[in-house]
Amino acid sequence: MFLHIRVFKVTAQKMSCRLNRIRKAPQCPFSARGFTLMELLVVISIIGVLASLIVGFLGGTSYQKKITVTEAKLRELELGIEDYKASIGFYPPDNKSNTVTNQLFYELTGTHYSYRKRLFISEQGGDGLNLDCWIHQRRRQGDDNLKVDDDLKRQVCRNFFGVDGIQNTTASSKTKSFIELGAKDFALISVRPKVRVLVAPVKWPLSKVEGVDKNGRDLDDYRPIKSNNECFRVLNPWQYRSSGPGRHNLRSFDLWADIPIRGSIHRVGNWRKDPEAFNRVDKWSKTWRK
Repeated sequence: MFLHIRVFKVTAQKMSCRLNRIRKAPQCPFSARGFTLMELLVVISIIGVLASLIVGFLGGTSYQKKITVTEAKLRELELGIEDYKASIGFYPPDNKSNTVTNQLFYELTGTHYSYRKRLFISEQGGDGLNLDCWIHQRRRQGDDNLKVDDDLKRQVCRNFFGVDGIQNTTASSKTKSFIELGAKDFALISVRPKVRVLVAPVKWPLSKVEGVDKNGRDLDDYRPIKSNNECFRVLNPWQYRSSGPGRHNLRSFDLWADIPIRGSIHRVGNWRKDPEAFNRVDKWSKTWRK
């Protein structure tokens, strides 16, 4: 009897010790209750909303920055052109056949013609419109009777700019400059001969801008320089018109640049306060059909 009672007590003590060990043992981290499906869906939706807000904010900031920088440069060029007109008496000539290849760079910075080097040298852009390359090209085509005279200079200017010459230029002394340019404010659009133009601060992408506008026009048709050369293809020259009936500012001049932003073209011009947008439209939508 006493033996059975003693065995029972020992067994009870062992069971109690084991239970205490189990209670004091650390619980497995995976034993906690997990998220329900509804809770996971709510968290994912909140993360998606926050991500869309952040992306939209960053995209809006990039758009506004590009427009602001372009508008600031537009105002700077406008002041230079008005100073040119006040000093010389008329606005810089334009290229009636092509608003992209204008001579604003040479007119606003001032050039002088070097008879020894046979080129127009800009006061800010180094070597300028070089006649030698053009003469060499023409002679290779069989024209050996070319003479470097005023007629040839007019012919070269007419070939690129649609005018007979550069107005703000002299043969000896330095000319007046009406604007201060940085290294990124102008670029070469031709190597033989070297021809420079003023360029907007926002470049075009190398790849084609897909889509059409509401009139059915390809958005990539707004690209000012359609070239296979990557150096020229991305350039965005300032376009200029100071004559002809198609101007917005009939008493002065039109100056503008087409800025590609997020699949749309935004035209920043001096005839309106806000940029004119040529948005991409789905060609199968009702808007395009109308």
